[in-house]
Amino acid sequence: MSTILSLPQHTDPARRALQTRAYIRAFQHAINAPARIPQPVIAAVHGLAYGLALDALCAVDVRWAASDATFSIKEVDVGLAADIGTLARGPGRAFGANASLLFELALSGRTFGADEARAALGLVSRVVPGSRAQVVGAALEFAREVARKSPVAVAGVKRFVAHALDHSCVSVFCASTFAFFGGVQDEES
Repeated sequence: MSTILSLPQHTDPARRALQTRAYIRAFQHAINAPARIPQPVIAAVHGLAYGLALDALCAVDVRWAASDATFSIKEVDVGLAADIGTLARGPGRAFGANASLLFELALSGRTFGADEARAALGLVSRVVPGSRAQVVGAALEFAREVARKSPVAVAGVKRFVAHALDHSCVSVFCASTFAFFGGVQDEES
């Protein structure tokens, strides 16, 4: 994929904007790839996770952080909105329900640690004491545990949890019974 700097530059601002929009949409699509596959994706974060790293992190299913991890929605400091994934996925999926804190962090670019990412924000579900080796080891052990489960059940869990985060309870029930009964739709759906 070419970079935005190597794209032909139009003198017409509207054409340039459309071209830039297409580039951003393709980038958003790539960052969102982990959310589209049927297998769960597990992230083990350590060190710095700023900007684009958070965009990618928000697209995965299980997010664990080492106690040394630090995060920042840094785009605001370079004159951008975090439009590749953090703000789109943040409010309902990656950041729990703390929209006020999400606004604070996105507007300030403030750095926050693993404990705040878990307890206050809901960005990660577990903080593993230590650094890279410890969080990767813990995540791999969890992956082995999940791999021992039925792949059909695991894929179903991923699909239905993702659907539930974006839809009402009734919609989730209709979707699950629709899938369970081989695509036979009931009258309420």
